[in-house]
Amino acid sequence: MTSIDPIKPQQEITEAEVQKHKGKLVVQRKYNGCRCTCTIDETGVQLWSRNISKVTKSRIPYTGKFPHILKELQKWNLPEGTILDGELVSFRGGDIEHFKDIKQSTGGHDATNVAFQKSTGYWATWIIFDIVSYGGKEVWRLPLRDRLEVLDSIFKGHNFQWIRLIRTEPFEGTIKGYEQKALENHWEGFVVKNLDSPYHYSLGKTARPSGTWWKIKPEKIADVIVTGFEYGTPGTKNEHRVGKLVCCQYDKQGKLHQVCRVGTGFSDFEREKYLHIEYPQIGMVKYAHRNENHHLIHPSWKGFRKDKTAEECIIEEL
Repeated sequence: MTSIDPIKPQQEITEAEVQKHKGKLVVQRKYNGCRCTCTIDETGVQLWSRNISKVTKSRIPYTGKFPHILKELQKWNLPEGTILDGELVSFRGGDIEHFKDIKQSTGGHDATNVAFQKSTGYWATWIIFDIVSYGGKEVWRLPLRDRLEVLDSIFKGHNFQWIRLIRTEPFEGTIKGYEQKALENHWEGFVVKNLDSPYHYSLGKTARPSGTWWKIKPEKIADVIVTGFEYGTPGTKNEHRVGKLVCCQYDKQGKLHQVCRVGTGFSDFEREKYLHIEYPQIGMVKYAHRNENHHLIHPSWKGFRKDKTAEECIIEEL
């Protein structure tokens, strides 16, 4: 059995979509980790990345990187012809993901990845959210409501340490309400799914067919002190204009920290204009979340502002 090519959820859901599919939607927490599928065939249990190796041009195997998960999967004794889909996540004694840890656990050589987890104690957890096939049966053709029942039935009675089944709840309330819940819990967001939808994969598309999976990701804005800029990469169109803005914030003790170098969200006009202004300036950055080192992850530029002072650009506590 070969590894599958899972597809990302489509863009953020709208209130119009919520109304259109009312009564058919469920939500699952969106974890900040690395996508991982499991295949079980005559060769045994295998774990796979969604990413393609630049060297082999095939899926990157994860099997040797997570022996603790592999051991539990082997004890589970699932039949050949089974494919599960999920997310590898690293926690540090709580419910908040640490993306840097999971990246350390997936990149490089297997032995190095295992050594990192062993030395830090931050062993990865695999959170299962879907099933593609079971015992050779093409479960992916079934609607999501039936696939969730299959997952519940095969997971029932098992209490793993490093494998979890994702929590699925009916969509109730509003998009804004879920955005607020994500912000309050420091979560990346939610995935909204249509109970009538089959599982789609290897379709050569960059998004799922309309009306199946969506994201809810709250927009987080940070006020930052822009201390200067970096030129773009040599050989690119931005090599002689602004490539990234260097952004900082104060901690509560009054010490200044660099929190990101933002390189997206600019127009070509702004990249030229920002060469000729005087720094520091106060600006706004949109970001996905803040890591344990207070760095803003996936920053995107929103613009300068004149109504804030540098002293008001404070690092928010995690």
